[in-house]
Amino acid sequence: MLSINSLRLHGSNYVVRTVIRRGQRLTSPKDMHSRSLYREDQLDKSISIHISDQEAAQMCKTTLILLSSTSEYCSTTTKVLLDNQLQQYAEEPFTFLLDALGLGYKETSKVKSEKVLTLRRLWTLSSLSYLQESKRKLLDTNGANVVFIIIREHHKANVRTTFGNSSLPISGVHGRIMESKSCKSCCSHVIQKWEGDDDVLFAALSAFARLFQGSVWAKELTGIVQQGSVYQLVKNQHGEGEVISLLWKLAGDKDAAAGVRWWASSGLACLGLYGFPSKLGENSKKMLTDSVLSDLTFVFANGNSLQCHAIMLLARCPSLLPLLLQPDSSKQKLSRSDEYDDLILQQACMEYNDNAVDPRTQYSIDKAVKRGDPVKVQASARLSYEATKYILEFIYAGVVQLNAKNLTEVKLLAKRCRLKTLSGLLNGETPTWGAAIPQFSLASLLGDLGYQLVDIVLQADTCISEQGAEKCKLCKLTSDHVHAHRLVLSSQCEFFEALFRSGMRDSAEQAIQVHRRKEVVVKVVYYLYCGKLLSLSEVDGDCAWSHLGTQKQLTYLQQLVELAELAEEWLLEDLQQRCFERIMHYVRLNLYLCPEVMSHAATSGQGFIVDELAEIIAPMYTQMQNSGAFDTLEEELKEIVRTAHVRMSLAAF
Repeated sequence: MLSINSLRLHGSNYVVRTVIRRGQRLTSPKDMHSRSLYREDQLDKSISIHISDQEAAQMCKTTLILLSSTSEYCSTTTKVLLDNQLQQYAEEPFTFLLDALGLGYKETSKVKSEKVLTLRRLWTLSSLSYLQESKRKLLDTNGANVVFIIIREHHKANVRTTFGNSSLPISGVHGRIMESKSCKSCCSHVIQKWEGDDDVLFAALSAFARLFQGSVWAKELTGIVQQGSVYQLVKNQHGEGEVISLLWKLAGDKDAAAGVRWWASSGLACLGLYGFPSKLGENSKKMLTDSVLSDLTFVFANGNSLQCHAIMLLARCPSLLPLLLQPDSSKQKLSRSDEYDDLILQQACMEYNDNAVDPRTQYSIDKAVKRGDPVKVQASARLSYEATKYILEFIYAGVVQLNAKNLTEVKLLAKRCRLKTLSGLLNGETPTWGAAIPQFSLASLLGDLGYQLVDIVLQADTCISEQGAEKCKLCKLTSDHVHAHRLVLSSQCEFFEALFRSGMRDSAEQAIQVHRRKEVVVKVVYYLYCGKLLSLSEVDGDCAWSHLGTQKQLTYLQQLVELAELAEEWLLEDLQQRCFERIMHYVRLNLYLCPEVMSHAATSGQGFIVDELAEIIAPMYTQMQNSGAFDTLEEELKEIVRTAHVRMSLAAF
C-alpha cells in the first residue's frame, strides 16, 4: 500500500507526464530537490511500473485531491513537489495539453469525451491551476475557453466514457435522477457520488473554476453582471450570457451531484455571484420587498430602513435574530409601539457572543407584534445599510450579487452572522471534497421552532380512528390539520398569494378548510417549505418500492394522484409534474396496478394521467384482459385502453 508521500510523488509524476506527452511507465524523479521532501527509506529508487490509462487518470485525480486537501501541510508539499518538476519545461507542453483534449478552442465539434485520456488531462489541468505560473501559462493559451467548451458540450448531450473493460454512463445532469431510478438492481444507485456520474463534467468544472478565477475573461463578464439584472442574464443562453447562464443552471440544479454544483457555484463567485440558486429562494426573495407581512424594521444611522420577517431570520439565520429580540421574563412583553434603541445590532454582527443561548430555546415574540406594525430596531452606527441589505438578500434568496466596493464589509458581517457558506465563497475557499450542498429550506419552521410564529391552520378532512382522535402536541386540536405561515404560503404559491390579498372573508380566517386527507396536505406543505417531495420511504428508490406490499404500493400511487389534484388546484405546476413522473415510473414496475390507479385518477379529474396510463398498458392489453385485470374498470376507461391498444397496433404496420 502506498503512503501519502508516495502518492504525492507518483501523482505529481503522472501530472508532469501528461503535460510532456510521455508514456505510462512510472519512475521516481531524479530531481534531488524533490527527493529532499521525503526520507530516503520511503522511496524505492528502482520503481518502474506499467499502469493502465485508467490508473494513470486516477493518479492525476489523486494529486488534485491532495492539492485541495484541508491539511495545509499536505497541500503545500504536493504543490512544491509538482512545481519543482514542472520548472524545467517551457510553455509548449501546456499548448499541447489543451490541443490534446481534442477540440482546441476554435472548434466545438471535436469533443472526444469518450476517451479516458480526456479525464486524465482535465485532472491535470485542475492540478496545474493550483500553481500560479502554470495557471498563467494555461490562461495565455486560452485554457479557460477550452474547458468551458467541454462543460457546454457535456451539459447539452448524453455521452459515454470507457474505463478499462467497463462502460460508465455519463449522462446530462438533468436526466441523471430518472436514469438512476430506472436501475432495478439496487437503490444504492440512487445515491449519487459527490463527483456524479458525469466524471468529465465534474473534472471540467473543477478546472474551469480555478482557471476562471481572477482571469481577464472573468473580469470582463463581472462588469457585464454589475450592469444588468442577473435573472435577465441567466435567460440569455448565447454570447456573453452563455457562461453565466450555464453556471447558474448547474449550481441550482437539484438533480446534479454535489461536487458539480459546488464547482459551478465557485465559478459564479468569480463573477460576484455568491450562493446556490433555487426556485424556492427566488420566490422567497420577493418577500424582502413585501411590507404587508413584515414584522421587523432595521433603522440605520443614515435614515434608511430595511423591513424583514422574523420567520425568515429564524429559519435561515437564527444567530442574528435572538440578540435583537431576547425574551426577558422581568421585562414587559413586547408591544407594537416599542422601539429598541438599546438593542445594539453590532452585538450580533460586529461583536457576536459565542456563548449565546441556543436560539431555539431563547427566541419568542408576542402574537400581537407579529400581526401588528413591525418592531423597530435601531442598528449600530458601524453597520451600513448596504451590507445589511446584501446579507438579508442572501438569507432570503440563497444567492447574492455583490460588487467589490462592499465585499470587505459583507465578509465580516457574514462571518459574524455565522453564514458559513457565504463566508467560504466570499473568501474564495476551494470546495471541500465530499461536502454536502447547503440546502435552501424552511423545513425547520414546520416543527416546534416555527410554531410560535404560525398564523394559519390548514384543516384536512378528519379521519377519526376507533381509539379516538389524538390531540395535536402543539395546539391540542383533535382534528387533522397542518400548521403553516401565511408568508411562506403566499411567497411559494400563487393561489395563496391571491387569496391572502383578495380581501375576501377567507383571507382573514385563521383556518382554511382543505378537502383532502392530511397525508396529502402534509406533502404539499412540505413541498412549499422545502421545494421537494417527501420520499417514498426511508430508503427511496426501486428497492424500497419492491419491498412494499401491493396494497401499500397502490395506496402510495393513489396519494400521488390526490397530490397532483391538489397541486393543480393550487396552481403548482412543478409539483403536479413531479407527481406525474413518479406515478409513471412506479406503475411501469407493476403494470397490474394501472387499472386501480386509472380509476382513482379519473375520479380525481386527472385525465392526462388516465391517458398516459392507457398508453403504458396498451402493449399488455390482451394479456391483462385475459387475466381479468380490467374486470373492475368502468366501461369508459376500458374503451380508452382499448383505443390506445388499437392505435398502437395500427402504428406497428
